[in-house]
Amino acid sequence: MELFVCNNCFTTPHRGKKPFCLTQCGHIYCNGCIRQAEKQCPQCQQIDIFSVELQQPSLSKVENFFVPLNESLELLQKTSGFQNNQIKITIERFHEIDKKYEMLKSHYYNLTQNMKAIKDKYIKLKMENIEQKKKLMSFEIQNSRFKTLNSFSDTSTPKSGNQRSLRTRPTSNSYISSCGTNASNKSFNTTKGNAMLESFRIPFDPRTIRSIDSRGTSNAANSTYL
Repeated sequence: MELFVCNNCFTTPHRGKKPFCLTQCGHIYCNGCIRQAEKQCPQCQQIDIFSVELQQPSLSKVENFFVPLNESLELLQKTSGFQNNQIKITIERFHEIDKKYEMLKSHYYNLTQNMKAIKDKYIKLKMENIEQKKKLMSFEIQNSRFKTLNSFSDTSTPKSGNQRSLRTRPTSNSYISSCGTNASNKSFNTTKGNAMLESFRIPFDPRTIRSIDSRGTSNAANSTYL
């Protein structure tokens, strides 16, 4: 702080009038020259300049300008080292984030490919499921038709069987008529036969006569019983 002089009269702080002042244009003047310098700076010719006294408390605002160069260089080195260390930490963190980003990017790509494969497989299975449903529906329709045909055939078959049994089963009248025909062929007493017929008469039914065989047995029955 002692290595400065008045920029107008060139006196040192020990010989000149105190306090010395520092102007806003960067010049130092003693107390005897500052009044003239505030009106117009003798060095740069600026007018109406502002000045700060080089003593406390205003000295703390400008004391950095009077720090020795070696101290300033040391401070600059410390400041530079601190800032470089902070930058290094920031860069290392950036590289860590970049590695994580690349890893997540690769993982995302793999997931995208897997999702695409799963989606394709899902679409394929969905189409197969639709085809299977169509086949199942067709099979159910055919099965229902088959059951309908079977139920219809089951209901129609017993009727035809009953009709056949009714057609083939001999009636009591035809049996009696056949018996009468056989009796007419044999020789027996007419009076005895009439007495038997009186106690057992068979009602006359033309349909019974038509159902008798066409070999002429009906005429023989009529001639015997009537």
